Amino acid sequence: MDDLSSDDRYPEPFGSWRDDPTLIDLSGHGDDGVPRVLEPGTPALVSEVHLVGGDLVLSPTIRAAPEMTIRPDYQTVVEDGVKILFFTVTGDDYASFEDALLADDTIGEPTLVAEENTHRVYRARVAPATKAVTPTTAKLDIWLVDAKSADGGWLVRLRIPNRDALLRFRDHCGDENIQFHVRRLSTHSAGDEPFVGLTETQLNTLQTAFDAGYFDIPRGVSQTELAEMLDISTSALSQRLRNALGQLIEGTVADDDPTEDP
Repeated sequence: MDDLSSDDRYPEPFGSWRDDPTLIDLSGHGDDGVPRVLEPGTPALVSEVHLVGGDLVLSPTIRAAPEMTIRPDYQTVVEDGVKILFFTVTGDDYASFEDALLADDTIGEPTLVAEENTHRVYRARVAPATKAVTPTTAKLDIWLVDAKSADGGWLVRLRIPNRDALLRFRDHCGDENIQFHVRRLSTHSAGDEPFVGLTETQLNTLQTAFDAGYFDIPRGVSQTELAEMLDISTSALSQRLRNALGQLIEGTVADDDPTEDP
């Protein structure tokens, strides 16, 4: 299934890509204004879904370098239908990560395009056989709000018009041998429900630190002692705590619009 992209050519009238019996129907077709998926005032479903599949993009790298976090930035189509993906990576072992990238058969020609103190940005060509879920989410009017690597796969946050769309997306993943696990489901808006998205390792680190009294005043355990408990170096612990706390703050208390009045 081809990606939906502004670079795609449409041999048929625009909109024909939705003429499929598996697709949900748009509701609220009025004579005036833009068609609506939801009736005014109806809350959309917000779901956090974990997707695992060997043919999903960067899956081999995610498994080989679980301590690193990958966030897709954008994908585009260039000449001859070649798909190029840009993605941001955080963590403390870029050498191992890049070794994994070079061995990853879901991509080709990985290239470092930007390097900052806190992250790196890479570009890669997506292999033709690599599976993508975004064409299906687009056809089902599902908004992919956020995505990041976690626990051997992709943790995605979706805003869904109704449960039928979620079930159809689940069925599609099953047909493509993609493991599909709903971690959270609510009727809050995308802005109201935070995307915490902690990996299992990050969650375990924070829980262990909290239980051991690392956050107490005075501390019940030193950083060295906590690192020994987790069987990692103090530098790795420091990096892991920063990433986990940063993700926790971003997903719970950070303001999405810093310009908005309090």
